[in-house]
Amino acid sequence: MSTGKKNDGFAKTIERIRAQRRAARRLDRTSVLVGWIDGSRTLNNRTPFAVIARTLCYGREEGVTRNGWRYPAIPPRDFMKAYFREEQKPVFRAAANCLSLIFRDGSEYQADLARQLAPIGATAEGGLRKAIVRQHYKPNARSTVLAWARRHAGTKKGLTSTDKKELVDTGAMVQHITYSVEGRR
Repeated sequence: MSTGKKNDGFAKTIERIRAQRRAARRLDRTSVLVGWIDGSRTLNNRTPFAVIARTLCYGREEGVTRNGWRYPAIPPRDFMKAYFREEQKPVFRAAANCLSLIFRDGSEYQADLARQLAPIGATAEGGLRKAIVRQHYKPNARSTVLAWARRHAGTKKGLTSTDKKELVDTGAMVQHITYSVEGRR
């Protein structure tokens, strides 16, 4: 003769497994995005920060725009390599903590997935900021600074000594790093 306790425990185990499978399916359709994902642009609203970040990270060859502006080469400042080398472990630890809470035995998985995964995004966002700020980069060439100044002065001609401006790091690119937890259906 079977007791009700054994069947009850078996039913709870089966329901826990089903809940974990549902959680796994939801996680499979979810991404944590980090970087310049909101389409934010520079102060003059011309260039997306994501384009600037890509250009700075991988560098750029010398060239000419459609409008005839010449621009110099930019050396790569590979902050993404530094991010993966130096900041990867804290992100993985945050992910492991989040997943252990989601799949913890005895817990009913009813929580909002975006809220549960937010610590992963926040840790990755902070790590990317650190990776960019902590690096020591080779300064831009004088020709890059002058090309920037000409473009922002609105003239293709040479600049007078009073028009010459230095590139100033406003920190806007780093300030616009964000994260988002997105699910696809």
